[in-house]
Amino acid sequence: MKVGLDALLTLSAGWGFFWRESEQDGLYGIGGNLIVPSNGVPGHYEGSRPIADAGWVVNPHLSLHLSYIFVFNGQFEEQSIHATTTESYVSPWITYRF
Repeated sequence: MKVGLDALLTLSAGWGFFWRESEQDGLYGIGGNLIVPSNGVPGHYEGSRPIADAGWVVNPHLSLHLSYIFVFNGQFEEQSIHATTTESYVSPWITYRF
């Protein structure tokens, strides 16, 4: 969903769901490196991540952004060595175009 006001302000939202291919599978980084091994934890569901993002184009060169992600972890994530339940992240950034 995107809402635009004269292309100056954008709001978007989404929700991602994540599963493991098999119960022997772990969690991998972008480069394919193993981050969290299976360690025999059952279940395929890893968790879900709702996200909200706001962007403001101040002028043709400058834009400001703010993202919020909430993490709902499934059984694998909660019982793995990573052992997290829920987390949330806020990510602000500024883009300047020359």
